[in-house]
Amino acid sequence: MFHNTLLPVGVLTSLLTTIFTAAAQTVRDAQVSAIRLTIAETVLATNSQLSDRPGLLLKEMNWHAQLNDRSWSLTMTGFAETGRIEIGFGGFLWGSDTEDWIVTYAGAGQVAGEPIEINGKLDWPFDKPSSDRLKANFKQVAKFGKNSTWAWIVGTEVIVGGALGGGAAVLVSAAAPPAAIVLGLAGALTGANAAVTVSNAVRSAIDADRPTAPPAAPPEPSPGKDERLLPKDGILYAAVARDGNVVGSGSAARYILTGTAQVGYMSGRLTRQ
Repeated sequence: MFHNTLLPVGVLTSLLTTIFTAAAQTVRDAQVSAIRLTIAETVLATNSQLSDRPGLLLKEMNWHAQLNDRSWSLTMTGFAETGRIEIGFGGFLWGSDTEDWIVTYAGAGQVAGEPIEINGKLDWPFDKPSSDRLKANFKQVAKFGKNSTWAWIVGTEVIVGGALGGGAAVLVSAAAPPAAIVLGLAGALTGANAAVTVSNAVRSAIDADRPTAPPAAPPEPSPGKDERLLPKDGILYAAVARDGNVVGSGSAARYILTGTAQVGYMSGRLTRQ
């Protein structure tokens, strides 16, 4: 039975995912890219759900992850005005190189003395005609406290780059806020090879005494040419460049994600603007 509706609907997220790969990239490299994207999206999605929690003003958030081409773990630690935040995650990528990939994960921890449980998955369907992955679907649900406030994020992702025949130019800059990503969706690949996710997001939460159904998936996004992405309300994006640079922004445009990705490891922080 539903009660005390905090916000009217579930969280809807429309995500554009751009994966640019060098010709020599292996299946293992692609799997690592998929897991890195999942980790970055999980950090940003969780931070968005936390920042929407009434009375929970986030002051600091750090994150670090360990990964290989199949499994990963993530820890988010930080502080709100009302107490400490610590959430741990674990996930796994399922499927062979010619099958659909499914990255599933679960997390749990404490948010200012209140328990939180998180479950999510990212689907990467295999497109047989192109022998590639052209689309993806993202879902994450968070349960806050013993009285069960449920927050959903649902996304529909389009993978471009190789599908355009010429790759794309990607420039990732995180030297100073505001963080920015420039996407050129035509021509030869220049700058750093990168994986990029962009989300048009509507967020909300519902009080219920049992799990709520997820909202309907949003329509696929339509990427623009030479688009410059800046922190903006309703937009969630993340980028992981080949040189290890990680940058992104939460959908409320209040937080900037920065960090680094190395072999088997990622780490960074979220900074309130």
